[in-house]
Amino acid sequence: MENLEGFDVRINFSGGDPLVVKENMRIIRRATQYFGKDNLSISTTGYGLSFYDPSSIIPFVGRVKTTFDAPSDVEVPYRPNGYNKSNLVQGKRYARAGAYVVVEIPISRFNHNPNLIENMYSELHEAGISEAYIMKSFPVGRWVKGSNQILADNEYTKAIEIYRRLEKKFVSPKLSIQYALQDELVSTSLEKYIYRGSFGITPKGLLLTNAWALKNCGDPLGDEFVLGDMRSNRLEEILKSQRARDSLTEQRIRLGQNQVIKREFLIV
Repeated sequence: MENLEGFDVRINFSGGDPLVVKENMRIIRRATQYFGKDNLSISTTGYGLSFYDPSSIIPFVGRVKTTFDAPSDVEVPYRPNGYNKSNLVQGKRYARAGAYVVVEIPISRFNHNPNLIENMYSELHEAGISEAYIMKSFPVGRWVKGSNQILADNEYTKAIEIYRRLEKKFVSPKLSIQYALQDELVSTSLEKYIYRGSFGITPKGLLLTNAWALKNCGDPLGDEFVLGDMRSNRLEEILKSQRARDSLTEQRIRLGQNQVIKREFLIV
């Protein structure tokens, strides 16, 4: 955290589930002192949230995030039984306690059916969820072996249209759309989002060009995604390195425009 000082950053603690290891709350509380509550969020599960009273979490993070990719009464083949139901129950509990709750919805072949989408959105509305973050499924992390769940571009577009229609009808939760699904960028690859969305910091302290550039074991997808080691180097030093400058230059060329680095971090 000291090596991030001097930058206006937003940090999301992810995993795995950061709340399962209770020592992580000490790190989260310390991060609040460094960067402020409004710049911190956690991506967790209903299981992790169930260990805590909302009053012990809400003062330290601006947003509580969890995944919801099927109606609560539908079991997903690639999730533990009861996964979405537990996430929704705890999300509702935290929302009622005053937390700003975000559900992350990776669109897949399993859940892009219009009826499923309507049922999901209705449940989120009734639970008082603040925001639904619609995501593209990349073959990274847990999805390394799930490429058969990834949709064609026009299928993503149709699913987003349904979500937008439901937002107009119900108003909440409000929608936010991952960069990889916005407008003409829907067909782009993971590499195109180097720096565009967020950096990643692995459990070993490696700074990644993309927060999603992970294998299912949590290691980087490849050396080309690693910018440096945050344990021994300040962010300012890493970004001034030749490796970082080359990566950023290449990324701007790919995007075809000068992009301002958005300093958002996903700590996994």
